[in-house]
Amino acid sequence: MIRENVKLTDAQPGDICCGFELEKKQYVASKAATLYTMRHKKCGAELLYFDRDDENKTFCIGFKTLPEDDTGVFHILEHSVLNGSKRFPVKEPFVSLLQGSMQTFLNAMTYSDKTIFPVSSRSEQDLFNLMRVYLDGVFCPNIYEKPEIFMQEGWHYEFDGEQAQPYYNGVVFSEMKGAYADVERVIGEGTDRLLYPDTCYGFSSGGKPEHIPELSYAQFIAAHKRFYHPSNARIFLDGHMDVERVLAYIDAEYLSQYAYRAPDFDFTVQQPRTGEATVYYEAMPGEETLCHMSLSRLLCRYDDVETVYAAKILSDYLTGSNEAPLKRAFLERGLAQDVTLEISDGIYQPSAALIVRNTTRDAFDKVKTLAAEVARNMLAAGLDREALSASLERFAFTNREITEPYGVELACRAFDSWLYGGDPLAYIDNAAVFDTLREKIHAGYFERLLSDLLGSSGDLCTLYVLPSLTKGEDDARRESERLAAATAAWDADQRSEAYAAFRRMQQWQQSEDSAQALMSLPHLRLEDVPQTVAPVQTQPGEVSGVRTLHVSGDTNGIVYLNLYFDVSDLTDEELCMLNVLSTCFGELRTETCPADVLQNRVKALLGSLFLRVDCLQKQGDTEHVHPYLLVSASMLEENAAEAVQLLRELLTQGRYDETDRIGETVMQNDYFMRQSLISNGHTFAVTKSLSAFSAGAALRETLEGETFVRWFAALAAGFAQNGAQVSAALAALTEKVFVTSRLFAGYSGALDAGVLARLIAALRVLALLTLLFALAFWAGSHVAWLLAIIIGFNLFFSPLVPLTDALANTWQKQITMDYGRVRLWGSIAFVIGSALTGKLVSLFDYRAILLMLSLGVASMLLGMLLKPSVMPQGESRQQQGAGMAAWLTLVRQSWRFLACVCLLQGAHAAYYGFSAIYWQQAGYSASAVGYLWSLGVVAEVVIFALSKKVFRRFSARDLLLLSAACGLIRWGLMGWTTALPGLILAQILHCGTFTVCHLAAMRYIAARQGSEVIRLQAVYSAVAMGGSIAIMTVFAGFLYQHLHQGVFWVMALLTLPAMAIRPKAVAA
Repeated sequence: MIRENVKLTDAQPGDICCGFELEKKQYVASKAATLYTMRHKKCGAELLYFDRDDENKTFCIGFKTLPEDDTGVFHILEHSVLNGSKRFPVKEPFVSLLQGSMQTFLNAMTYSDKTIFPVSSRSEQDLFNLMRVYLDGVFCPNIYEKPEIFMQEGWHYEFDGEQAQPYYNGVVFSEMKGAYADVERVIGEGTDRLLYPDTCYGFSSGGKPEHIPELSYAQFIAAHKRFYHPSNARIFLDGHMDVERVLAYIDAEYLSQYAYRAPDFDFTVQQPRTGEATVYYEAMPGEETLCHMSLSRLLCRYDDVETVYAAKILSDYLTGSNEAPLKRAFLERGLAQDVTLEISDGIYQPSAALIVRNTTRDAFDKVKTLAAEVARNMLAAGLDREALSASLERFAFTNREITEPYGVELACRAFDSWLYGGDPLAYIDNAAVFDTLREKIHAGYFERLLSDLLGSSGDLCTLYVLPSLTKGEDDARRESERLAAATAAWDADQRSEAYAAFRRMQQWQQSEDSAQALMSLPHLRLEDVPQTVAPVQTQPGEVSGVRTLHVSGDTNGIVYLNLYFDVSDLTDEELCMLNVLSTCFGELRTETCPADVLQNRVKALLGSLFLRVDCLQKQGDTEHVHPYLLVSASMLEENAAEAVQLLRELLTQGRYDETDRIGETVMQNDYFMRQSLISNGHTFAVTKSLSAFSAGAALRETLEGETFVRWFAALAAGFAQNGAQVSAALAALTEKVFVTSRLFAGYSGALDAGVLARLIAALRVLALLTLLFALAFWAGSHVAWLLAIIIGFNLFFSPLVPLTDALANTWQKQITMDYGRVRLWGSIAFVIGSALTGKLVSLFDYRAILLMLSLGVASMLLGMLLKPSVMPQGESRQQQGAGMAAWLTLVRQSWRFLACVCLLQGAHAAYYGFSAIYWQQAGYSASAVGYLWSLGVVAEVVIFALSKKVFRRFSARDLLLLSAACGLIRWGLMGWTTALPGLILAQILHCGTFTVCHLAAMRYIAARQGSEVIRLQAVYSAVAMGGSIAIMTVFAGFLYQHLHQGVFWVMALLTLPAMAIRPKAVAA
């Protein structure tokens, strides 16, 4: 039964609340929100309400606006509806409202297929006021009574005098002339026209300057009536609020006054096509030979979220930095200055375009060939899974991060699917997509996507973008010709009317809003403003002599870290050079890590990283400014320890001697700065103007304004000759600036670097106690004494193995350390120690064993007393639970891994316990058996030494499969034959059954976070390396007694279930 006038929180699907029918109600755990999906019963307007705890509350209304020409009508409408309305007849209502508003976001945006009007405020009443003005603006704008609004915002004939020749002018007209001076706009639009000739995306929603004057006032009004009807509206609400009040107002004042009208427009499916086109951009002197190129194709539909994110991840992997493989291939061959694979999403049919910047005309064919060739080579060699994982984690971080105001971001994400009839949560509640893609990294999915995108250049759309030094003049000439043709058809009356219309617009612009009109605007009352404001909780502190400030707040599990280095003693030239440093910070190698590996670590551990010079001034002081170099980074709390260590490495171990690499970033940034100067000239003009009024503004002009752009251009122009000096200057600056005496650190989120750092102290204590019990062996030989000593020795020695492996795993994440090459020294020590102890026992007596044990443990203790050059960093406080629940959760998450390694390591039980006896019974001498065992350890050493190189592209899952296959062969051989060639092969395979399995385990464990590394390492050592072998040894004894060599066949069978239960997705 349908219920009407139901409170929304009590409503069920089908119930009516304030004129809206509830279609769906669902809890979104990832956002801690209840989502209500509704549709207005009478007019059909759609509404989403995110009932979510957020101080910022958001309202947004949007419309599907599909361009059918290049006149920019929807761009002009977006401007125009905010110029007064029926209830609020003020020329610029939002300018007046802002004077007394608590808004945190207020804007309007025209996209290629939609127009949205979002606003946020921390005051519910303020949001309600702004919503009222927005609603009246979009549904009842003054454009019907005031054509002057269209003339002002769109285009009009402008006269400098009654007898003067007219010319075109208008806000959108002028804005788009500036926009099309930017070559990036030319590339983007040219690409879209090739890809989408049959859809709205083939037109310019912003408007092309040559076509904007083709739009008449009547067409403008008709577009509003057709597209701004409530039946085409989508309304978004976010945050706790009196939602019934909001819904009732929307219903009563607007929606209930309209009947449903089926739209006569919708999205058209573009069929894939190929083709070529050539366009020109306005080049500046010196750019006569600089060409650009775009290779593009359709990607998928809007609802294929997995493909969209996968393409973005692949784009970052291929071209996300100068070390990315596809970009590096172009840079090394000198075919382009920059290359990016750009994914256009948030539209009905997303697309991918490889943009090649600053190439030459004669290189076009080579560009097309190279893109496909590099793709094929990568497919043949296999993609770097570690690098892919790093790119994936960067996007997963972005998906998790909360920006302010978050409601506006949620609205934009909802429209990315909702507008097309899809699930509004598709791009909001999508953590599962990243989980799926993590698995598919190891399943060839990204290789297939790469093949589809770039495997062949024959099925791509190709855009050639050529320079023209005369384009500006040519465009102006053609505009004059169009204007002359239009005005030539005027008679005297028409000219007089055009001038009169212009004068009416001027008079309207110069008129003042009446007091009555201004009074119509809603205003906040004092009682609407919260009387108390929750204070920002801060905690000053000090770490190693550095002042710190912790800012409390909900960061959704993210740490934000700002490092401020006082650079007030630097010259302007040095400050400008710091800006150069910002362009390559994090892009170059460090003393211990090559650039490509470093990029993977940066992407995997840091959600964001940037460096800039901040100019701080005390309020009211215009004469003084204090510059700081800000190094800002964000990271997941569970990765904070490793991320901070990485940041320390970037700051203190960065190498700036790679002049060629620095030159690449300088040239790329010079290009983008010059383009920014063209497209954002008004911003640079304001910065220049303000520079005369304060020391801070003057320094900002020096470091960010037109002055800096020209300084940087000169640096780039002379880099070929002066690159070595620039590199030396950057290196000198880092040594001068990145010192603790200059540093102040601020952070939010949980950051604790102490837990694993205390692991070294624990290891030292355990080693000391182990040594004391080893020495106690010398004190007596009574059975009770020896039993007590053995128990004590094992109590303190046993934890050393998993804890030292855990420490190694932690260091693996912080520094470039090859675990295999470190671990091989343990195997070498085993061989040497065993041989030396055996020799000493044969020469002396059993006390040689005690001597070697005492010396070995003492040496271990001395080694642990050495101070590491890099201290291990701990996990965040969020990972503090180490009780039984945490252990059980870890075991449940890792049961496949533990079961698999238990089977593979447990299969060694028969080998460890009975192989020597079996071989001696087969006629081999004790020394021959010893040599066979040594052969296994030698093979182990070789694989440990080569593991990083050999298994670089193997995931832990792959390594476990390899180990199981080696086990099947090895134990089968030992059960089948005792011939020496077979035994030699079986012992060589020890490197597969033990070493590869152990490497897989270390790789799997290293992928865990924080204290989970220690816990899982302990479980692995106790269960797989200890418990499973102990239990299997008991069974092996029984089986050897009854089956003799058949016990090895049983061990071989254990590898089969191990293959089946390998963990499905583990870190590479």
